[in-house]
Amino acid sequence: WKCVKTVDCGSAVTSCQFQPEGAAGLLCTGSADNLLRVWKALKGDCVTVLAGHKDRVSACSFDPLNGDLVCSGSDDTSVRVWRVSKAKELRHYKGHTSPITSVSYNPNGDLVASASQDRSVRIWSARDGKSVAVMEGHGGPVHGLAFHTKTEWLVSASADKTLRIWRESDGNFLREVKGHKGAATCVAFDPAYGTLMATAEADGLKGRTNAAWLWSFQAGTRRTQIKEVLHINTLRGHESKIRQLVFD
Repeated sequence: WKCVKTVDCGSAVTSCQFQPEGAAGLLCTGSADNLLRVWKALKGDCVTVLAGHKDRVSACSFDPLNGDLVCSGSDDTSVRVWRVSKAKELRHYKGHTSPITSVSYNPNGDLVASASQDRSVRIWSARDGKSVAVMEGHGGPVHGLAFHTKTEWLVSASADKTLRIWRESDGNFLREVKGHKGAATCVAFDPAYGTLMATAEADGLKGRTNAAWLWSFQAGTRRTQIKEVLHINTLRGHESKIRQLVFD
């Protein structure tokens, strides 16, 4: 691996994401100075600054079908949607009572999900800003979430060491997945088929957990079915908490 460019954000970077494939090659970063910055990824030029959050920006996510839209979550407990080309805030979602830890668009770009330290996951309409569902049940802060690549399921990862699977259309709870020995910190699906799921765990003790888990995630013949969620491998080597996972 070779570093091709370094950009100075001026404050601690807490999240980052590239624009969808085929867009303008931009990178969005969120930072501890309450701002989002959008960069020309290879040149390192900052093209716009998105200001409005009142506390640290903890998460960001591009609309997978429209690279001009990005959503963000903050320690100010709000979720916001921005139009990059106009540096304009389009929507402001309120409902969480503690800092936001993760945000994501679904593959169709019509829903936004947010996870929070208030132990809940919320789903919002990306089109009109209305609340679609509030999912509660975790016994600790929810650190991460991810929409399944092909079906209508959403998976959340929590400090209570569990994963929970929810239906995105109405927030109905499907099942709990156990196995982690430490807090579950993040989750991701392979983008091609969604048959592989990666999660991470951490408990802050060097070498004890701090591992990534790979799971076989097998959907049923219908989009509303799940046949199997099976742990198949554990990847060890990190000496501190894993904060983000991504598949190639």
